[in-house]
Amino acid sequence: MSVAQGTIGRLGVLIAVVSVCGCQKPLFPPNQPRTPYERYQRLRTQERPATRQNVHGEDEPALRERLRPLEER
Repeated sequence: MSVAQGTIGRLGVLIAVVSVCGCQKPLFPPNQPRTPYERYQRLRTQERPATRQNVHGEDEPALRERLRPLEER
């Protein structure tokens, strides 16, 4: 085994360990706004729910509520 192969092997193990251990926290926490517009709405108490329960009791995106104009509330 040459030095280059040993180095590549160690580098591969290091990348595997970092990829498994490095992503422990969620990218977008559910309690934080994801866009500046969501933050704007939250500060002015015009926030809309991101999900709603369907007839089966499962969460689904609340698209109609989020896309409805603010004047119709």
